[in-house]
Amino acid sequence: MATVREQIEAAGIDPDTATERLRKGWVRVDGDVVTDGEREAGTRVTFCPPGITEHTEAEPG
Repeated sequence: MATVREQIEAAGIDPDTATERLRKGWVRVDGDVVTDGEREAGTRVTFCPPGITEHTEAEPG
């Protein structure tokens, strides 16, 4: 299974942006906030800044 970082980058997000979003707690895996990009991606990776309900998904490829 791909890591969270691999999934984000496969969705076309550049590595620096991926790192920043992980660090800020914007990344969720199956609904749980993730800050470790080396964690297994699970079935659904989303970006959702705290306090924002809309998000962008990085679907499994």
